[in-house]
Amino acid sequence: MAVIGVCDSGQESSIKSLLHELRDLSSRSGGEVRFIQLPYSDLDSFELARGTVDGIILCHSIHNRRFSITDVDDALYDKFLPRMAETFGKNNVAVIVYDFPWHTHKGSEERSSIHHVRMDSFRIKQPTTFECSELAITCGRLDTTLEIDIEDRENLAVFLQNVQLRTREPRKLFTIQDMALAILFDTKAVIGVCDSGQESSIKSLLHELRDLSSRSGGEVRFIQLPYSDLDSFELARGTVDGIILCHSIHNRRFSITDVDDALYDKFLPCMAETYGKNNVAVIVYDFPWHTHRGSEERSSIHHVRMATFRIKQPTTFECSKLAITCGRLDTTLEIDIEDRENLAVFVQNVQPRRQPPLAVLLSPYMRRVAK
Repeated sequence: MAVIGVCDSGQESSIKSLLHELRDLSSRSGGEVRFIQLPYSDLDSFELARGTVDGIILCHSIHNRRFSITDVDDALYDKFLPRMAETFGKNNVAVIVYDFPWHTHKGSEERSSIHHVRMDSFRIKQPTTFECSELAITCGRLDTTLEIDIEDRENLAVFLQNVQLRTREPRKLFTIQDMALAILFDTKAVIGVCDSGQESSIKSLLHELRDLSSRSGGEVRFIQLPYSDLDSFELARGTVDGIILCHSIHNRRFSITDVDDALYDKFLPCMAETYGKNNVAVIVYDFPWHTHRGSEERSSIHHVRMATFRIKQPTTFECSKLAITCGRLDTTLEIDIEDRENLAVFVQNVQPRRQPPLAVLLSPYMRRVAK
């Protein structure tokens, strides 16, 4: 079980919403998040041993002695952050600088532009922060609300998942056979995104998935499903390591499994058997997104729809790790924030399992050599 330490010299209540989010994300993979109170002064003498936690997220409010992390006058973490990177490894360290104005009155494009300019300035003026961390984020409030850019929330979900994966005991390569097969095996996870519609109908989703997958060296491939006679469609195990089945409700309604005219009653169980339930996801899209409604009302509609989906089409959930309902996926990405985070974690969790023919042919020989 990975333990993440969230460090702040402020009160725990000042990052209450962040802690709730992190604990929810971490609990999905059996992890734990602990708040660690940093001293307000004499930070250099503060000790945080390796055995205490597996990774850390350093939080700093700009209301607490300004935007001074490293390299600048009165920087607070010039010694602390490099020491954390040395103790836990750079890949297990993240930095969140919060309490920036969130500009809710501005449009998303203008807010994004302000964010990018701030991050560019951060990277140039305080380079040690980036040299000593896997992830650095600037955002708004974290107390009673979570004012974090969507992409940064996804990156945070991936960071947590990676710490969890790194703390699991690695497979040790002791024998000649192990070393040879490690070289022969493909180490890149490939996810197949299946849809009987055109690739353009999920263009924004594919862009998002390819960006997420590329961060861990993976690959995403679009797979065109036949419009009819789906049961005869073959998708061999060696082609991909996991699949995301996409279905538009404009394509023969909301009929995945168990209901009249269900399209995937045989296909989805077959995919779960072939790839394993944990490597299968389902996305049902083109639902009305109700952009004119408030976020709470839209969230309520979404929860009711998902509850009905789970009750009436249980096979979908029995055969997949993740099931999502959402809006458009073509020129825009109308997916709930929590579902985007879950999708990021799913993509990260798909591991390469394909065995190249050469490795299959040589493995008996390598077993003899190893003896």
